[in-house]
Amino acid sequence: MGLIPNVVLHQAWFLLPVFTADVLRQNADVGGFLLSATGVGGFISSVVIASIGFSFNKGLVALVSILFSSIFVILFALSPWLLPLYPLLPALILIGFMSLAQAHFRTTSGTLIQLSTPDRFRSRVTSLASYGQGFVFPFSILVGIFAEFSGVVVTITVLGLIGLILSIIFTLTLGDVRREP
Repeated sequence: MGLIPNVVLHQAWFLLPVFTADVLRQNADVGGFLLSATGVGGFISSVVIASIGFSFNKGLVALVSILFSSIFVILFALSPWLLPLYPLLPALILIGFMSLAQAHFRTTSGTLIQLSTPDRFRSRVTSLASYGQGFVFPFSILVGIFAEFSGVVVTITVLGLIGLILSIIFTLTLGDVRREP
């Protein structure tokens, strides 16, 4: 489940320079603003979790976070057409929301792992949960090749659709995670 935001959806961040130049027709400083919006989204997620806590169903929050992150990636790819006169505004907002949802997932997922794993296995399970980060690099190469041939908008949209399909499948099939308190 952790592969969706970390390996699939996070690839949109790596395509920000191309998206900024080719789609938004802006300079590198605008790409910096987009990347900063991801930091703002993550910060807001941290403040919300620290303020409210985990009074909600953690499993459902993790699954819904992946679902929304996927939707925000798709909308981000289409942001130039959402507000054609000023396409940067929806792009900033949507990439920030995507980051907020991903930060929510990462925090919730880590909490679920810690709470549902017996003490003697906790370090091993936590290590396995981080193992997926190793797939980021090879998948980035494939995404880059795909973007070269299909364009950055199509690539980001496909990444969002892959995330959306997988998150729907996981939401429907992982009943134990959905019911995790």
